[in-house]
Amino acid sequence: MPPENDHQPPAESQDIPGSGAGSAPGFPPHEDADGPSAKEPRDPSKKKRAKENSGNDDEKKDPVAADSVSRRIAAVLEIGLQPPLDEAEIFRLVMYGRTSSVPSEETKAMGRILRGFGIMDLNIWRNLFATHAHDARTHDDMREELRQIDELVDLGDRLIMREQEIKRLLNEGDAASYGLFTLRQVEGLKFAKDWKATAGRGSRKFKQSYNERIFALHHIELREMTPQQLSEALTTGGAWDDMFTHWKRQNEITVTTRNQILTLYNACGAVVLLDAIWDIRTHRTKGFPELCDAVYESLIANADPKDEHPLALTRFHENTCTLIALVLKRLNLPEIRAHVLAFLQEHPPSFTLAH
Repeated sequence: MPPENDHQPPAESQDIPGSGAGSAPGFPPHEDADGPSAKEPRDPSKKKRAKENSGNDDEKKDPVAADSVSRRIAAVLEIGLQPPLDEAEIFRLVMYGRTSSVPSEETKAMGRILRGFGIMDLNIWRNLFATHAHDARTHDDMREELRQIDELVDLGDRLIMREQEIKRLLNEGDAASYGLFTLRQVEGLKFAKDWKATAGRGSRKFKQSYNERIFALHHIELREMTPQQLSEALTTGGAWDDMFTHWKRQNEITVTTRNQILTLYNACGAVVLLDAIWDIRTHRTKGFPELCDAVYESLIANADPKDEHPLALTRFHENTCTLIALVLKRLNLPEIRAHVLAFLQEHPPSFTLAH
């Protein structure tokens, strides 16, 4: 049985400040009659005892989970032996693919990387995207065209036109969804690159300040505070401190997910902008690092040491970039296409693997 995804955000606690009776949403609860709550002082001996009782790391490994990851890696390599994805498979992947944190779906997506893409027949490509290649419409344009359908006298004509309009709106929604997905991925990758740039001396203080500022944006009561007031409110015990601690746990998972997608981008290239399974909003599974390693090692297995970057990786990335450009062109999203291609040119993958 595949291991459960342990990257899901923790369930909301019933004790989260602001959620109890007598408190408005987003506000800390009223103080008790005996005064504001305070955290218990930490006992340094607890940490020491926990370390002494932790045992050997190897003893704590879950053999069942390890076996499951091994099975997933074997499945990835087996999927990779299938023929390259053809035009119809790529079309379905782009227009109807959905993100997922289910291990089996992530495994299939890793296998698709190894399969790669076949030579595109542009005639087939154009036919597949024909129903989605509409001229851009404003919301006012849509309302006007829908109003014109309402004015049709013949019932049969109205039904036919409504059916066509429903289909067009669905197609436009699919096209817009993919365009927004690529923009979201680009910003997620840029965020991860910037986040990694904070490493080094002073990074802990910087990240604490960042977390405090982002948390404050979610609460009107905190927005007008000075940095010093905000830090005191969130770190000196009490209701806001507890809420902030809970939020940080969830936000750490969000940041980790973006970092993992950057790792995959650097290893395998632009596929993270093509396959919706890699949506930055979706937490990755336990076995993600190991699967990423296996895919990378498989792609560079026959690499020439003289090449600056493994040829298989650069070709796969270039083919993926071409596909993304074609898709955005067929979907009539020129502005998004220009933005995405500029990112790919200005921020190329390193073609290295570093978790």
